[in-house]
Formats: sequence, C-alpha cells, structure tokens
Amino acid sequence: MTKFILYSKPGCGLCDKAKALLQQAKLEFTEINILEDAPSMALYAFEIPVLTDSSGKELAKGAISEARVASIVARGIF
Repeated sequence: MTKFILYSKPGCGLCDKAKALLQQAKLEFTEINILEDAPSMALYAFEIPVLTDSSGKELAKGAISEARVASIVARGIF
C-alpha cells in the first residue's frame, strides 16, 4: 500500500523539489499528475505540490521544505 500521494504537474519546480525530498527521505509515495486527473486538478490546481497520506489527509502543500518532511518522518506518519 502506498503511504503517501504527491499531487504535482510537469514543469513545476516546487513539485520537483518535493519529490526529491521525499525520495531522499526514502518515503514511499505515488505521484499524481493533476493535468491527467480532473478531480485532482479541481482540488489542487493552485496549491501544488500537495502531499497527502493514503487516506487523503493533507500533510503539506506549496513549498514543501526539508524540515516538513523531517517532521513527517519524526512523527512516524508512514
């Protein structure tokens, strides 16, 4: 089961940074391109990147920092 979902789109620098931080922290995630998913586009068009847990609870959005990812790891939200 995927632990996290990262909503993003191609060409988004903040999305690329968030993805790299999640990979660096070795967190399991699925990336959803909002341009290819109408419901996600409706929810997150102006807020990407958005990181949620598998239940859909938002954990971070916008400029996701290394500190925020570290906080998620420290709290064991995975």
